[in-house]
Amino acid sequence: MPAAGSGRRLGAPAGKSFFHIREQPLLLWTLQALEKVPGLTEIIPIIREEDTGLALRLLEDKTLPRVRRIAPGGVERQDSVYNALKMLPPDAAIVLVHDGARPLIDASFVTGLIHALPGFDGVAPGLTPKETIKEVSPEGIVMRTLQRERLSSIQTPQVFRYSVLINAYRRAMHSGFYGTDDAMLVEAAGGKIKIAPGDPCNIKITTREDVAYAERMLKCE
Repeated sequence: MPAAGSGRRLGAPAGKSFFHIREQPLLLWTLQALEKVPGLTEIIPIIREEDTGLALRLLEDKTLPRVRRIAPGGVERQDSVYNALKMLPPDAAIVLVHDGARPLIDASFVTGLIHALPGFDGVAPGLTPKETIKEVSPEGIVMRTLQRERLSSIQTPQVFRYSVLINAYRRAMHSGFYGTDDAMLVEAAGGKIKIAPGDPCNIKITTREDVAYAERMLKCE
């Protein structure tokens, strides 16, 4: 249910993934979107341990043939993704990491990201900011105005060669380095990341306004 307060952020007893949009949990919308992507051999949702029972009951009632197991969530997002990566076979070729709160993706968008991977260690979709971006000091003083055309607001799914991503994770976990996204770990390990065109519709469901937008978009499918 929507949380009270001026931030208008979402809240749900079992976490945002189980917040209902058009009478269906957000998690299911995202999994169903991924099921439509050709070539994916397996989809592994990451679920908090306390929500595993709820997730299993939810998945039993749906036709999601590529969802065959669940990865346990960790303390931080990075811990959670690492748990899922360790479940994949060593000979896995390509892995996608997607935010479960982004259900408004289509198969052609994801396929385009996969096709952009050759020659790079990873691909991340991004959008050029519409607003002017300024770097500000802790005191609120403008330090400089950044060149908007050289900036990118990063989305998911992010696509990687599996060997590159798992090695970047091992290195980061060993050193205690935590990044804000998966591409950042590959960057820190010296990898080359390609920024592909993002999708303005591929929003992260966070606020009540996001829910209203997602309901309109999903109704049109």
